Amino acid sequence: MNNFLNSSVDLSADFCFNFLMMNDMMPTIEEIATPDILAQIEHEEWERVLLKWQERERWEAIEAIHGPLLTKTDLENFHKDMAEIGG
Repeated sequence: MNNFLNSSVDLSADFCFNFLMMNDMMPTIEEIATPDILAQIEHEEWERVLLKWQERERWEAIEAIHGPLLTKTDLENFHKDMAEIGG
């Protein structure tokens, strides 16, 4: 049988202390980011905001043409009506 499956993780105080110390020593993004990495992050954030903005504009255009979207209650009532019509 695989030794990995049979082994148990040492959760002693020393292990936890060493694990937490290793986490504290890991560099943060601010410490390792170069200007080109920061520019890429900023660009990707800008793209996400732009896509959300475009999506909002599309919804506004749809609502301008077809009226406001149904509320949850309106949609449930619509489904009940359609179920009654369908049999």
